Formats: sequence, structure tokens, C-alpha cells
Amino acid sequence: MKETPELVDVRGMTSHPFDQNLDQAIESTTFGDVSIVGFQTGSLLDESMVRALERTALNAAVTVDRPKLIVDFEGVVHLTSAALGALLTVRREVEGRQGTLVLTGLSPAIDEVFDIACLRPVFAFAADRSAAIDLCQA
Repeated sequence: MKETPELVDVRGMTSHPFDQNLDQAIESTTFGDVSIVGFQTGSLLDESMVRALERTALNAAVTVDRPKLIVDFEGVVHLTSAALGALLTVRREVEGRQGTLVLTGLSPAIDEVFDIACLRPVFAFAADRSAAIDLCQA
């Protein structure tokens, strides 16, 4: 049985383990009032991963009135269309609360998926986490 890691504070970022059953494939962190969802896997093809993404992001979005949420795809090279649907659900919830959702860390392959799906105008994108945090705090 895995031991649950403690909260770790590194330069203002606090890590929260999400789901031990997913081998910590999805991580939720905070930077001030900005929630960041990141991945420890290169593939979001499995249905349980997509559900975990949606659940983690929605949990971060519903904890405050005007959520500031970043989904960081750094290291992700494969993405299923179901993950796009989950992101649209998260976007609807965040915008319904007058919040901000920014996607960052997209590989060229993932970036192309958003272009092919014609979702580029639907989401806000940033080159890296730092730029995404700046967008959320603007």
C-alpha cells in the first residue's frame, strides 16, 4: 500500500495528492489563488484518466467564487477526444463562476489536436506556467 505524501510547500506552491489509484498521474497544486492541474503521464487516453482530469479540475473550480485554473499539459503527448469534452465541461463551470481557465504546456501534437477540433478560439492558451499564472492574475 502506498503512503500518502504530505503537503509540500515550495516557493508558494502547495502540492495536493489527488488519487492514489492513478499512481499520482494527476497533480493539483496552488500558486497563491491560482489552482494548477498537471500530469505525471504522457497520455490522456484512458477513460479513468479523463474522468480524473475532469474531477480534479472541477474540484479546483468549485472551491472559490471566481476560480483561476490552469491545466498544464507539459509532458503530455497523447490526448483523447473525451479529454477535450472534459475540458469543455470544466470551461463551462469556470466561466459560469466568472473565472479564468488557461491551458499551457501543449506539445506540438496536442496543440494540433486543438486546431483540428477548432477549439483554439474557445480556450485561453499560454506558453508556460509562468505566463499562464500572469494571465490568471491579470
